[in-house]
Amino acid sequence: MCSYITLLLFLGLAWGQEEYYIEHIFEQDGVYKKMFSEEIVNGNIYDLNDDMDIEIPLGQIINGLKEGFWTDWYINGRIKSKINWKNGQISGTGYNYRWDGTLKCQIKYVNESDYTKTFYDEDGNPEGTSMEYQSGKMYDGREKTSYIYIETGSKQPIVWADPMIKYFEKGKLIKTEIYSKKTGELVKITNIYLFKRNLQFALMPVIKSKSHRQWFNRGCLGIVTIFYTMLI
Repeated sequence: MCSYITLLLFLGLAWGQEEYYIEHIFEQDGVYKKMFSEEIVNGNIYDLNDDMDIEIPLGQIINGLKEGFWTDWYINGRIKSKINWKNGQISGTGYNYRWDGTLKCQIKYVNESDYTKTFYDEDGNPEGTSMEYQSGKMYDGREKTSYIYIETGSKQPIVWADPMIKYFEKGKLIKTEIYSKKTGELVKITNIYLFKRNLQFALMPVIKSKSHRQWFNRGCLGIVTIFYTMLI
């Protein structure tokens, strides 16, 4: 009798789940609703590929809130990222993947804006690179960045920027290492933050006006960044 009741409950839940396409729902005050309706979304969410002949599973919404893992996909059909949701909030651990399906990084979330990324090599081993984010910005650690991908269909994406490793300490960019995407060798080390600070120390005593000093502080990082960009 107990097994029969359990089966009925399972079937009831399954029948209560609907299917929606992502373009047919919208978010209002954190709750997802069906377009042209006040219906609260409750079911599995899909997208369609460019040819409109394959349903792409994205995730599940229960009582208007994202729940469980939501998946983003590359054009080649492999997983791009997986993010876990609980009651409409990012929760637990998420994952980013490379084009070939290997794990790129693991993300441990405190919330949507505060999290830590741990990076992995193509063999699936931690490569010793991690970055803590606070308020959605790099805060402490080091991270490989500036891989700019252009997806061109099922072929390997075009990478047209040399990779770099950015080093942060308590919200300050202290060093950037730039590597050749062809050879993997280190080609340049910049110290934008230290150069900016030294420039401020050298020129600040010369600038007498308080308002001019404020403008100088605001523009200094931009000037130094442009200068380094021209050197690279």
